[in-house]
Amino acid sequence: MHNLELIYGKYRVPERIRKLFQLEAELQEEGLSLENVWMRLEKSNFRYFITPPDLITFISTGGDGIHFGFLTDFGQVEDLEEAYIVCVSPTNDPPLKIVARNLMPGIC
Repeated sequence: MHNLELIYGKYRVPERIRKLFQLEAELQEEGLSLENVWMRLEKSNFRYFITPPDLITFISTGGDGIHFGFLTDFGQVEDLEEAYIVCVSPTNDPPLKIVARNLMPGIC
């Protein structure tokens, strides 16, 4: 997870994200991938010019530059489990949208 540690900086990689990477590894052993359902886990600092500078991208769709990330409020968020989830969609107007309050299931 070395690359993730660089991307996430001072933040702990959320357990749900770690579990997604684990699931991806298990799927790949079977010749499958989350990418088959438009869910590309990001292991790099994926962004476009419109991506907020304080966004940590964790998933992209692989189409139209759409990606999702944690909004850190420039380091003010203490735990990414509590950070807003933002969708960046470069081809839409507006291109940014808060899609969830955090990663917690059922809380939006």
